[in-house]
Amino acid sequence: MKFLAGPIPPFSGRHKPLRNHPLRVKNLSVAVGQVYYESWGYDQTNIDFCQIVSVSPTGKTVICKMMSKRQIDDSHMAPGEAFGVSFRLHVRRNNDNGEVRLVGQYPFVQGQGVWNNRNAEGYGYDTRSGYFFPYEGKPKYETPFGMGH
Repeated sequence: MKFLAGPIPPFSGRHKPLRNHPLRVKNLSVAVGQVYYESWGYDQTNIDFCQIVSVSPTGKTVICKMMSKRQIDDSHMAPGEAFGVSFRLHVRRNNDNGEVRLVGQYPFVQGQGVWNNRNAEGYGYDTRSGYFFPYEGKPKYETPFGMGH
């Protein structure tokens, strides 16, 4: 391993501004109707699906709704119908491969939930933070019921 000899040189300020960087949020091609998924869990795999219902004028955020899951076989799920409250996610681009991601908090459990997350109708919902990937149409693996902990 090679280390720098001596102090780190001062920042020169001669760099390209981040706003001109090709991975900034610009022309990320998110559209109403697109489906995204999140895979999460400890010692098991859970899948959540969401669908974009609106895109902000800047394209930096989207409004989504959760989607039900259709069981394809014992351990694979596909998205069903959109339902529930709408929520906002931030549009981000993966620095490694340039793929679009949706990031933010989303309603996790419908029904009576956290008191400060009540919607206009008075129903509560718990939220969790998520990182959604584009759904390509292929069923996603989910640990079968009763097999996780």
